[in-house]
Amino acid sequence: MHIDKPHICGEWMISMSESNTPQMTEDQKRQIQAIVTAAVVAIFASKTLDERGAAEVIKKSDRLQVIITGAINELSKTVFAGKDKHIVEILLDVGLVKLTDVQEAQKLVETDKNLGTLDALIQMKIVTREDAIKAYAAQFGMDFVKISDCNVADEVIAMVPAAVARRYKIIPLFKHEGKLTIALCDPLDVDTIDSLRYVLKVNIEALVALEEEIETALIRYYGVAS
Repeated sequence: MHIDKPHICGEWMISMSESNTPQMTEDQKRQIQAIVTAAVVAIFASKTLDERGAAEVIKKSDRLQVIITGAINELSKTVFAGKDKHIVEILLDVGLVKLTDVQEAQKLVETDKNLGTLDALIQMKIVTREDAIKAYAAQFGMDFVKISDCNVADEVIAMVPAAVARRYKIIPLFKHEGKLTIALCDPLDVDTIDSLRYVLKVNIEALVALEEEIETALIRYYGVAS
């Protein structure tokens, strides 16, 4: 396979990655690109293609689609596992759970590999998801908001197009003194806040909400995605 530049189709690879996991970090994008580039070489090693020809083959390759999707999913699991561990550590620090609770939760996780430690603690009724997210947000100096208690004005919803709200999984709540307050589910998601400032051309203040409340509010205020 003749490829002068190892990053062939780099933009396509990254755009596909972002369509699956919009909050992917630059390091994760580089990992995806390295995996896919290696896969391209392995799949088409017997063919002689120029860069343009390789791009067309790559886009049509079902096998490569499977490889990149699998890579994205594995990275997502790693990111989620790391976040889950961090929240549990915070719950221990603030005294919402005990070490024995975590140990019991981990035994439950061993019997169900799809269950995270935090989910196990919630399932055991040791802590609620709301209390966990409140503690997580407070650790980073952010306030928690219960979206179901809010009545968002139509003019505030109109400030954020439906496509933008769905892409970033945020809900606009209110505007005050030129600043738009939004709800998101991850207090560490500074990339979304920066992107919204750029896209919406307005100062952004973020509050933290439950992910399921954001998903419900997206349907309530923007309707079901077509």
